[in-house]
Amino acid sequence: MPSTIRFDQHELLAIDRWILELRIEAGLRQLDRAEVFRELIRMAMTSDETLRHALLYRLQQ
Repeated sequence: MPSTIRFDQHELLAIDRWILELRIEAGLRQLDRAEVFRELIRMAMTSDETLRHALLYRLQQ
């Protein structure tokens, strides 16, 4: 199912730099935003309560 996340230009540049750093650290030839966002959501859906609480905290700000 397609989905869209909108970012302002400044945010998008910072995200792209971060993803580039992740790609380099992971030793991957390619890594796109969708892969990173999917993995972040999967991680948040796990039973790790620390990440879940951090997400809930940020959403309530």
